Amino acid sequence: MRHLLGVIAACAIVLWAATPAHAWSISADVPYASSVTFKGTNSGDLNFAASSLGGNIVSIGTPWWVGVTLENYATHLRDVPADMGQKIDLELTTTMNSVFLDLPTPLISVVLGYGQGTIEEKRLDAKWNAKQYFARLGLNISASFEVHAGLNRGLATYDQEGGTPDFEFETMTAGLKFNF
Repeated sequence: MRHLLGVIAACAIVLWAATPAHAWSISADVPYASSVTFKGTNSGDLNFAASSLGGNIVSIGTPWWVGVTLENYATHLRDVPADMGQKIDLELTTTMNSVFLDLPTPLISVVLGYGQGTIEEKRLDAKWNAKQYFARLGLNISASFEVHAGLNRGLATYDQEGGTPDFEFETMTAGLKFNF
């Protein structure tokens, strides 16, 4: 029985020691799908899928299972209703700073995070404060390489009275992580 416990302990040490979450890491992601739902407009909630996306998300992880993320990307929305029945195109520029917890597992990587930042639209001269939660699920290809997909969901609130409505946003990401 004592030998069996020793074998189990040795296997656990080998598996968990090779876990990439125990290393420094850098991750690069790109957004590939996004939607925005404007809340409380005269027409009710209005949902728009992004016509195009561009930008990047960079994360740095530590051996202590926590890390930081910087997001900077633009979401293009077409035919958004404006005053007098006009439709305009918008470009929402998202800048977020986030912290995350990288849950260590040998094969699958799970990351949970929270971030705050701003979303700006130059044409409307509007700026929203934004908060988001995100999750990433990755597959460890080796001890130093991972591919993953993520989902970011959040709420953007307008600072000033009147004007532009608040909105919810959802962004799907894909990326690579290197552990060293």
